[in-house]
Amino acid sequence: MNTNKLIILLFLQILKLPYIHPHPMSTYLPFTLPPTFNLILASTSPRRLEILQTMGLQPSHHFNVIPSPFNEDDPAFRDLKRTLKPDEYVIRGATNKAKAVAEQVAGGGGRNNTVVIGCDTVVEKDGEVMEKPSSPSSAFKMLRALSGSSHSVHTGVCISLVNRDGSPPTHDQFCSTSRVTFNELTDEDIWGYIGTGEPMDKAGGYGIQGIGGCLVDNIDGDFYGIMGLPMGEVAKRLGKIQRELS
Repeated sequence: MNTNKLIILLFLQILKLPYIHPHPMSTYLPFTLPPTFNLILASTSPRRLEILQTMGLQPSHHFNVIPSPFNEDDPAFRDLKRTLKPDEYVIRGATNKAKAVAEQVAGGGGRNNTVVIGCDTVVEKDGEVMEKPSSPSSAFKMLRALSGSSHSVHTGVCISLVNRDGSPPTHDQFCSTSRVTFNELTDEDIWGYIGTGEPMDKAGGYGIQGIGGCLVDNIDGDFYGIMGLPMGEVAKRLGKIQRELS
């Protein structure tokens, strides 16, 4: 801090006056919800909720979680892995989740603009898409394949806007892709990690924000995208919506 700013701060402290920053303040940092703006996370993922809370949002009547009724285990949807690229697949999943909740909100009326966030995350290794393991043995197979090599983590995001004027919802979609490199893992390492129970509800069988971070050598990309919700890009797009609606 330079001397002039320090003098100003000390002077204002004596007078009990607020310090006005010389540069324009950000319109979305920290992100706050205007009175006419509702936000819904269409996911039961505690990690995605944690990321939104890290942005400064706390559950309230303006921000809440509504699990999407979209069935991501539907065989017809799962079969799309064979025809869609991984980034297209996660965008489709995220869009289906967000749209299902947006349609519920649109049908219920309301006086506020509502934004619904849907996300979907997969791990891709050598063209194979890995979702959540179905058993400890499938988790072992995934982690053995990831050991000592690099893979991609794709997180699709759909931000659906339900306008209070009754117009059809709009959908903003994108994919965040990162590269993750694992350390060499022994069978004992893998079974020890599986024994913690952490892999069973996570794409690729690991959580980088938890004990699974010990498996990782390095990443190239968005840490929060690997967790399941790319904070920076979501914050930027929410800020854009907020400016357009204000």
